[in-house]
Amino acid sequence: MRFSFIMPVYQCEKYLVTSIQSVMSQTYFDWELILIDDGSTDSSPAICDAFAEKDARIHVLHQNNKGPSAARNEGLKAAVGEYVLFIDSDDIFESDALSILCEQITSAPELVVFSYVQDNWKDGERTQLFERILPQSGVIDATAFCDIYTILSGGYFINPVWNKAYNRAFLRKIEALFPDGISASEDLVFNMQVFSQMKKVVLCDKALYHYTVHGDDSLCGRFRSSRFADVQYVYEKVLDALAVWNPDALPQWRNQFLLDISVTVN
Repeated sequence: MRFSFIMPVYQCEKYLVTSIQSVMSQTYFDWELILIDDGSTDSSPAICDAFAEKDARIHVLHQNNKGPSAARNEGLKAAVGEYVLFIDSDDIFESDALSILCEQITSAPELVVFSYVQDNWKDGERTQLFERILPQSGVIDATAFCDIYTILSGGYFINPVWNKAYNRAFLRKIEALFPDGISASEDLVFNMQVFSQMKKVVLCDKALYHYTVHGDDSLCGRFRSSRFADVQYVYEKVLDALAVWNPDALPQWRNQFLLDISVTVN
């Protein structure tokens, strides 16, 4: 199998159907979708099961609520595709995303980073806000990626996992996992494991993914006292990784830490 989609699912009945349908509408058919129901109490589990009954490529894992990191780790254990993609349960992929990615992975990179669109969800409607397009495209090595890391980070391409395709064999080789119990910037901790050990990466300037913001309705926008501990944990993990792999990026990361604390306080 060429591609595995991994989608954590938690209390997302409003958006889930559209997200799943964006995978099912792919023009390239060799994929699987792993839905990890993370203890949802709304209709999300039933929606997942209904889609699995319709399409044998869709698999559902049900578990008690453990958070997005644990859900994604379970998805990684179950995945069998050559490349892994992560999709949030309120986001969507362009229908030709996999067809385009097939062209990008001919050089067998450990990682593909692609451009994306940021959408707004309000009153049941999705509207496009803007595109984030990578400043360059093509195959580059780890050194070249390191050189443009701060540029990519400033353009919001570094942190997420949903604008990337990962070589699954490589992930297993380096034993990359998401940090359990962390619900803020856990993506970046995972990505630093990849960045610091990969040898080849493809940059794709085509926008393949739609990331959704919800404003005050977003779970991410609600205050959690544990967020301070999460932010500090991520800061220290990334700081240690950058100190070895890309020390030139340390000043930018320290500034980002101060911004994250400010956002949490506000």
